[in-house]
Amino acid sequence: MIKRLRIRFTVLAMVSMLIVLTILIGGINIINYRNIITDADGILTELSRNNGAFALRDEPDPQMPSPDMPAPDGNMPPEAFGELAFSSRYFSVLFDSNGNITETDTRSIFMVDEQSAEDYAEKVIKSGKTKGFSDHFRYLVSKEGDNTRVIFYDCSRSLDSFRNFRNTSIIISAVGMLLVFALIRMLSGLITKPAAESYEKQKRFITDAGHEIKTPLAIINTDTDVLETVVGEDNEWTADIKKQIKNLTSLTEDLVYLSRMEEPGSGSVKEETDLSSLVKEISGEFRSRAVTENKSYGSDIEEGITLTTSKNSIKRICSILLDNAMKYSPEGGKVDIALKKSEKNAILTVSNELKEKLTDEDIKHLFDRFYRADSSRNSETGGHGLGLSIARAETESIRGKISASKEGNTLTFTVRIPFR
Repeated sequence: MIKRLRIRFTVLAMVSMLIVLTILIGGINIINYRNIITDADGILTELSRNNGAFALRDEPDPQMPSPDMPAPDGNMPPEAFGELAFSSRYFSVLFDSNGNITETDTRSIFMVDEQSAEDYAEKVIKSGKTKGFSDHFRYLVSKEGDNTRVIFYDCSRSLDSFRNFRNTSIIISAVGMLLVFALIRMLSGLITKPAAESYEKQKRFITDAGHEIKTPLAIINTDTDVLETVVGEDNEWTADIKKQIKNLTSLTEDLVYLSRMEEPGSGSVKEETDLSSLVKEISGEFRSRAVTENKSYGSDIEEGITLTTSKNSIKRICSILLDNAMKYSPEGGKVDIALKKSEKNAILTVSNELKEKLTDEDIKHLFDRFYRADSSRNSETGGHGLGLSIARAETESIRGKISASKEGNTLTFTVRIPFR
């Protein structure tokens, strides 16, 4: 249990950190990428205002705003566009109204020749989009009277910086996750130590108390036998004493057994088992009880299912589930047991009609120790509310999974036993 608690704590801590890092690193990279697009679109907008070129100092643009006016894109000051003319790489292609290329300007970029520029532009025109990326070039389609100009701005340096930052942030985050994982693994023992100590004390108390209780119970039982020789075996008081001794002995044995089941390495010996024959044998033992209690009893067991598991655990699981189904089904009710084979598991199901209503909250707690949806059933059906807890412990000891579900007025327990 403590091992599972440490694993659960570690997993939750790592998942929480992964979510936070994903939001932070993802958010930062998205903002960086959006800034690249915003800056590129601002430059392309300015180029489109000046027929695909920057207005230099000796070539004043009558449409260029004065330095004291706000920037066209709201971010970059107007005078900065002049400096960009000497640091930006861009080219443009002009199409007439008939779709023919009339002008190709590649003066401000070295790595793209006229033919490549025209290929880029024709590809953009065919796409029908007005802005976007073509390789590492951000483009803008603008109108110049009846003509159409496609302007490309080289974002390779900005995109390289973005990718470098993105990859670096992912690597650093991954390394950080590994370091935090190692740290949490080391500290999880200290964090769960109080719970582990409390749990160990509880188990020790149950085991010690169980052994201590057995002796006085044996003495009381012997004294009752002696008393019966005096007052007679038909005395209701001695019969009641022996009945309560039996119940208390059974409760003590179940508590001690459950406590031992949760200790590491307490699992039963596993061997090659004909599961179909074993389940059929156990289910047959309850057929006479079903007839006696006037209940419909059905079984659907697939033949030839074999696996390596603990026979004792399977017997105990089947017996507990069938006993539980018989106890809590109404007279004339239906009880079914089935065994099927899936790709990875042998699937055992036990279902019964309910004589009392169970809520979804009840279903969640059915495997808890001493839990009863209706405590009044204790005197009616017997038991101590430990059977399903033992069934779960036995299932976990063979690396299986057990669950409960309700459909209509039918309660079904499903046990999945892995083949490996």
